[in-house]
Amino acid sequence: MSSIVNSDNIIFSFTDDANWRSKIEGIYTKGTKIHPSRYNTTLAGRVMLDTTGVILTPGAHQFLIKAVGYEDVTVTVTVAAPLTPPTITGQSVSATGIKLDFIDNPDWRSKITGVYQNGNSVSIHASRIKRNVAGEVTLDFTGAALSPGTHQFVIKANGYEDVTLTVTVAAPLAPPTITVQSISAFAVTFNFTDNADWRSKITGVYQNGNSVSIHSSRIKRNVAGQVTLDFTGAALAPGTHRFVIKADGYEDVTVTINVAAPLAPPTITGQILNPTTVIFNFSDNADWRSKITGVYQNGNSASIHPSRINKNAAGQVTLDLTGITLAPGTHKFLIKADGYQDVMVEIN
Repeated sequence: MSSIVNSDNIIFSFTDDANWRSKIEGIYTKGTKIHPSRYNTTLAGRVMLDTTGVILTPGAHQFLIKAVGYEDVTVTVTVAAPLTPPTITGQSVSATGIKLDFIDNPDWRSKITGVYQNGNSVSIHASRIKRNVAGEVTLDFTGAALSPGTHQFVIKANGYEDVTLTVTVAAPLAPPTITVQSISAFAVTFNFTDNADWRSKITGVYQNGNSVSIHSSRIKRNVAGQVTLDFTGAALAPGTHRFVIKADGYEDVTVTINVAAPLAPPTITGQILNPTTVIFNFSDNADWRSKITGVYQNGNSASIHPSRINKNAAGQVTLDLTGITLAPGTHKFLIKADGYQDVMVEIN
């Protein structure tokens, strides 16, 4: 009978004897019977012994297998001394991630079985342990930020000594004080005395308690002293909205804003002057004209190009449809203006 030893089990192999396997009544070590829940006798040619949570010291270990009607079987298992893991040469620590540097040992990286935090008997979830880069192991705590203070981690790898390291997570820095410059249903701009480091470390903006950040493409942070949220195509409803801005290494910032109900637009009549020109007439509202963001034709999700929308004349918006030519029949135009209710104009 031969044996294979790894971190979680011992496998006893033999030419199969199904009757012997079925008659096994106990496996003993050092005179103590191992609990039946730890061994499996159902596999042909194998008896598997689960050693999860049991530390076998280096050296020889004897196991006695008893089966009713059969002679006892004694198997000696040799546990090799654990190898020396790499020395951690550097670390980068934040509340949302820890990166460990070492002279690469791909065998050690590949055999990492778990990382245990602050004495926990359950490893950090495997999805948070990144070990695919040579000379690096990264622990990702996104969404489960480490509290400020000291944390101990034990890294276990099959066949290697454990690595124990202690890291200190600094207290978060104070973020800049935010003021709100402008609010509309389509954009919110936050102003502050610029802190380029804070801007560069923004990891997400969370709206109204949502656990998922607003998409990064909607968060504009490239202007000094300003962060703008772009809600084009996903307008904010009137009322109160709360935003939490998270930045790596900084305290969260919570900002509450109020989006006003949209204003009433002017009453509009439409006229098709010819197949390439449409005119909308109304009692002039210069503010509404200046805030027109798009004109959408016949349910199209994309606006007519801004270069075709002339809104410079008082009481009038003109569409230049040269090269498009309206077909005979009814046409619907939806006019959107920032801060105003949409206007639908139907022209025959």
